Amino acid sequence: AATAGPPGPDVGAEVASSAAADGAVEAGEGRSMEVRGIAGNLVATLQVKPGQTAAEIKALVAEAGGPPIGLQRLAAAGPPGPQIGAEAASSAAADGAAEAGDGRSVEVRGIAGNLVATLRVKPGQTAAEVKALIAEAGGPPIGSQRLASQGGKLLAGREEVLKHVGEDSLLTLVVVPSIEEQGRDLAARKGWQPSESVPWLIVHRGFIHNTPCSDLEVQDFKILMLHVPRARFEAGYYVHVRGRCAYMAENRVAKEKLFEAWDDFVEVYDPKPTDTAVDLYRRFLDETSQWKEYTF
Repeated sequence: AATAGPPGPDVGAEVASSAAADGAVEAGEGRSMEVRGIAGNLVATLQVKPGQTAAEIKALVAEAGGPPIGLQRLAAAGPPGPQIGAEAASSAAADGAAEAGDGRSVEVRGIAGNLVATLRVKPGQTAAEVKALIAEAGGPPIGSQRLASQGGKLLAGREEVLKHVGEDSLLTLVVVPSIEEQGRDLAARKGWQPSESVPWLIVHRGFIHNTPCSDLEVQDFKILMLHVPRARFEAGYYVHVRGRCAYMAENRVAKEKLFEAWDDFVEVYDPKPTDTAVDLYRRFLDETSQWKEYTF
């Protein structure tokens, strides 16, 4: 799925027409394919030739007026898969969690329409909690999940899920590479040397965390953002509650809590060309969470 949102115009029509005019769409030379968002909206209609790669298709989608290459993730719309959440749903019913009035039954489906899980979601439960339920039901790891409403809105981890579930009681699950996979890939593509002790972690060696967004694709920049607090913890930095003694263990912020809050921020943040990952992280601590970083 290259993008999400309400059904929109066919932004690839002009490209397809142009290709037909110059003879690139002759019979036998490729195949016409539709690219649709997770909400089902038509993003582009493209003529795909044998041998063309996903990277080349992303470039065509961007040229046709779709989202930038770095924000795209393409997935094949294969046949519906198995319901891996059935066992969890049965278990929930057995222990009384699925009683009438105690929450709402919600279907979680992949972008191909396959049923991933049927869950009982209670009022107040967050996207992070629902992701944990999906993982427990046999779904992908929490870090590889992105949840979206049927309108295409990505849900941050602390957002209440039922506020974004419509009458159809559906959520869409988009599976993305893990932070480890993304880190290895980005470091390899950019020639960056990762951490010696954590081989997927992009550290601040060579002032990498000061790289402005304008020097990277937006999606690559957001991947880099995820690594900043993790690399700083590895380097010996800690975070404590502002206004309290930094040297008392009870005033320290657990790194898991920090990473969850930061990852939520990264997921919905729209980077500007002049942004740097490390400056955004410092601003996040100062303005968003009222936490402060220190080192011994």
